Amino acid sequence: MLKQINKESGLLRCAKYAFAPNQLGYCGPNKHRDLFEYCQTQTTDAGLNNILTDFQTLYPYLSFIAKENQLQNPFSQAVVDAYWLGNNLLDGITLSDFYQHLTDNLQLKKKLSKKLFNLVFANFKKPATPHHNFHVFNIWQRTGNLTTLHTKETMDKCRISWAKVKRILPTGYEINYQPLTVNRLTSQLNLAAPVKKIVVKGFVDQAKIGDWISLHWEWPCEILTDYQIFNLKQYTKKMLELTNNKIFNF
Repeated sequence: MLKQINKESGLLRCAKYAFAPNQLGYCGPNKHRDLFEYCQTQTTDAGLNNILTDFQTLYPYLSFIAKENQLQNPFSQAVVDAYWLGNNLLDGITLSDFYQHLTDNLQLKKKLSKKLFNLVFANFKKPATPHHNFHVFNIWQRTGNLTTLHTKETMDKCRISWAKVKRILPTGYEINYQPLTVNRLTSQLNLAAPVKKIVVKGFVDQAKIGDWISLHWEWPCEILTDYQIFNLKQYTKKMLELTNNKIFNF
């Protein structure tokens, strides 16, 4: 199938978020060069669909969100937005259906030790929802190509974070973003005050000073609207609250 230029495609947006962990070998098939080309040329075709369908954690989440909302396309804009950033598609999903997704579709009972499984689900309640940052903060063992436990540092990189562009550099941006911190006495996770950081331009070539951008594994994915920023902050806060109701030594 010929590639189609499709700047507004949910498939293309999903590829932008999937690229960085794929390049690092953490998730999905070894297709980061193909993902990069699709994102740079802003094209889509059946090949991109097939690559993203092979992501063993990402695609089941998208399929689940679509099914719960009676949507046919797991790569629709609304579904992709719900998983990576958060939107109202998540609000009507019941806790029991989400639990079944985690245990059956993702097979966490098989992938996690009994001790870790019990710890993860010891306080499984609302606002638990199929948002990427839920999985990062609350499923501490990685379920992609690696099966190691997350650390505070890998959680900070793996979560979808937001940052404000403060200065434009020749090959990147100086940004302000809030790093994830942990209280060593209570193991509570929180977001610190904004700090300066230098990142490459990633897939965000046209950002201006004052723009908000999203990051995944320190790779800029897209410029965010005010609505998207609000949702990402709100869902991140809720997912952190769930984590902080458990006991885990980060």
